Amino acid sequence: MENTIGATTRFYGPTNHRGARIRVTVGPDVRTVSFDHAARNAHVQAVSDVVEALGYTCGSVTYVADSESGRGNVYRVVTV
Repeated sequence: MENTIGATTRFYGPTNHRGARIRVTVGPDVRTVSFDHAARNAHVQAVSDVVEALGYTCGSVTYVADSESGRGNVYRVVTV
């Protein structure tokens, strides 16, 4: 059975002490992951990684719109 959940990302640039990061919000859960420079789309990869870490099996991640802050995106995640 497929379920659909929403995820929001936000990009945080590098500082003197930390590299670039992406914050992923899935419902009440908020996780921050390192920016994956090798990924084709780092935001989609971050969403997929966080959804898997929360115990879901990620079927697909689809871009929906820019986030309200303009520093990230909103995604629709289909879990299997």
